Amino acid sequence: MNREAVLRKVSLLRRVTSERGATPAECENATRLAKKLADDLALPEDEIIRVTFEPSPNTRRSWVYWEQAASEFGLGMNHFGLRGNLRVGDALIVIDFDRSQWTVKKPSPMGYREVMRKTGLDSFREFLLQHTPRRYSLGYA
Repeated sequence: MNREAVLRKVSLLRRVTSERGATPAECENATRLAKKLADDLALPEDEIIRVTFEPSPNTRRSWVYWEQAASEFGLGMNHFGLRGNLRVGDALIVIDFDRSQWTVKKPSPMGYREVMRKTGLDSFREFLLQHTPRRYSLGYA
């Protein structure tokens, strides 16, 4: 692998973060792999930063992480374009994939009113953990 390819790969691996929807294990693996690649070629830190640029995040694949989080709690998610939604009880959760922001809306006589707005996949999982019924398995441990 040539030096240019390693610089590109290290800069891409450094963009794998939980704010972008990656799981903690994915973040850890990306960090370790980036460090290993940089150490193998003895890349100086300033050279890596120099070639690192921050394009707009690729939102087309970020919905997969949100859908996976919802499926962990037995919930199905609908998505179209840069938005997705799902229901938890009578609450409607609307997700903006582009901003990594989610909103809980409850029905009211005038339509829906916003109850909560937060950012990030981790806070979304915490909300689902607190507000969805537990699913029990009949299998043996």
